[in-house]
Amino acid sequence: MDTTWYSSDATYAADMVGSNATAVTDDVTGPEDPSALLAGLLNLTTANSSGGNSTHMPDCDTDKPILIIITQVLYSVVCLVGLLGNTLVIYVVVRFSKMQTVTNLYIVNLAVADECFLIGIPFLLTTMSRQSWPFGNIMCKAYMTTTSINQFTSSIFLTIMSADRYIAVCHPISSPKVRTPFISKVVSLTAWTASALLMVPIFMYASTVEREHTSCNILWPESEHISGQAAFTLYSFILGFAIPLLLIFVFYFLVIRKLKTVGPKNKSKEKKKSHRKVTKLVLTVIAVYVLCWLPYWITQVRKSP
Repeated sequence: MDTTWYSSDATYAADMVGSNATAVTDDVTGPEDPSALLAGLLNLTTANSSGGNSTHMPDCDTDKPILIIITQVLYSVVCLVGLLGNTLVIYVVVRFSKMQTVTNLYIVNLAVADECFLIGIPFLLTTMSRQSWPFGNIMCKAYMTTTSINQFTSSIFLTIMSADRYIAVCHPISSPKVRTPFISKVVSLTAWTASALLMVPIFMYASTVEREHTSCNILWPESEHISGQAAFTLYSFILGFAIPLLLIFVFYFLVIRKLKTVGPKNKSKEKKKSHRKVTKLVLTVIAVYVLCWLPYWITQVRKSP
């Protein structure tokens, strides 16, 4: 069985300085994930080099080292601020029992998912500096897995939070029986388990490749009917974006429809204003999620052979 090579975020530096090698891993987060825009920048689609399917590193002396330095500084700031902010969120919710509401517990899981991505940035920065992956094959698999699991986990928890809003708004009488800290912990554990299972193929096919420079890649299997790149893109797109987005739309559509039907027909100005505010908030959440990820996925799908 043939394989196609997909370079990790570790080779993003090569793309930044004009080589044919580009990065492929994912982090998909939603509107409440502060690393979403960074992930969109990092996770560019792969492209075959002129010499075949392998990726290669450029010569730093001739390929805009200043741009790499600026990029490294920006990534370092994002890493430090992101780790500080997400760790603070986790500490506050875990430390104070009054903060351990159902919604906040899901937000904690989103913060943990963010940190899975953020802890991989130092590996990326080191590889950008050395123009090679120096951490070995096991760390390559771990890096790919922890970076990619953020995409799936964040999408799953955004879907869960949408479902939680649907239950709270559309089923207010029965919701207290379902929306409990214990059940939210069980749901969270199930979500992480599902994400881990989705990471099995990535862990299996992630590996270092020895060329002029060592790179961390995903060697996705090819078949007669579909290329490895297309298979990887469809796998990530359908499970990490399309299905969660569809469910988010469904839940929020039901929430908005419910808000329109509850209460008297002749609502007061305050109620109408409150209704418009909630509706705008819901639409903003959906819009930010789509705007952060739709351009990236359009690029991925279009470049898939």
